[in-house]
Amino acid sequence: VLEEWNRTAHDVPPDPVPVLFERQVAAEPRATALISEDTTLSYAGLNARANRLAHLLAASGVGAEDVVAIALPRSPELVVALLAALKTGAAYLTLDITAPEQRLRAVLSDCAPRIVVTDTATRPTLGDGLAADVVLDAPETDRALAAAPDTDPTDADRVRPTHLGHPAYVVYTSGSTGAPKGVVMPMSSLVNLLAWHTGTYSGGVGTRTAQFLAVSFDFAVQEILQALVAGKTLVIPEDHVRRDAYELARWITRHGINELFAPTLVIDAVLAAAADTGERLDSLTDLFQGGEQFRLSHELREFCASSWRRMAHNICGPAGTHAATTATLPDDIDEWPSAASIGQPLWNASVYVLDSALSPVPPGVRGELYIGGAQLARGYLGRPARTADRLL
Repeated sequence: VLEEWNRTAHDVPPDPVPVLFERQVAAEPRATALISEDTTLSYAGLNARANRLAHLLAASGVGAEDVVAIALPRSPELVVALLAALKTGAAYLTLDITAPEQRLRAVLSDCAPRIVVTDTATRPTLGDGLAADVVLDAPETDRALAAAPDTDPTDADRVRPTHLGHPAYVVYTSGSTGAPKGVVMPMSSLVNLLAWHTGTYSGGVGTRTAQFLAVSFDFAVQEILQALVAGKTLVIPEDHVRRDAYELARWITRHGINELFAPTLVIDAVLAAAADTGERLDSLTDLFQGGEQFRLSHELREFCASSWRRMAHNICGPAGTHAATTATLPDDIDEWPSAASIGQPLWNASVYVLDSALSPVPPGVRGELYIGGAQLARGYLGRPARTADRLL
């Protein structure tokens, strides 16, 4: 309970995410990094666009310990903006632009970003209290980006030198237990997460990952960045495809998707739709479930039993850790349990089940989950007292 279950130590190189991404660019510049309905970008092309925006942001004073809010539709531009923010050393906050305007403005007011990256269609929904913004499809931004360097920024180009302790991203809780709160995740935790993911699961150049998740959901951080630091291809479906299980099943086949990150409700709906229409989903090899309890449905069992290559993975953890535990279901469906386990701790994380006196409980006894180690967030943004009480 105290030691054997928490033997998770792994060496993780201290390279921030921009370095990991730029290393992939150098290794496979012509590999396809991103596909949407009307855009295909190589790793070199995606990096050049992110670099130009990063230099523009840095010239506007954006740097480490700042937050860049991104208010854009799910698109190549959103991925460019996310990478650009990280390259400046700042943290990014991806906003759900389909949320009510009141929530959008409340989040922006609470977060107080140094700058907002948006477009002309979204800008009016954000209110008038923004400190600064970059409207990507404005003519003046086009001119500024065209004049900006496309080289990788270094600390000489940044407002402040980068450090693994600086924030990498901010994600807001749903607010189901009170007002939404911003969770600040340091670069060190993100690097540990990505090192664990790429060191645990297969896939590299040629692997296609669906960018299915809502970008305001913290699970999307893992979905997007694990693909880009491993040389995979991120494929972005249109929103009407994401909202229709039958359309999504056909889209997975058409684009040869290998990896899908989704809650269990979506996974079940897609597999049921595919079975109903005869879509074999031959390309789909890895299902990553997160965000809710993983129910092992009949559809999932049938799907994974139909090919030895098909694997289902359960990723579990509150926003305050992004992820804390993982479990991959056995190859043999006959060995599947009746309910999916949350598994074992991630690399360099510790997990304990404790009673009300903070003492470990024996196996099989109910308690609360306490998480420590490398996956911990810095805390709630601007709420030190709430952080000191409990971080969820």
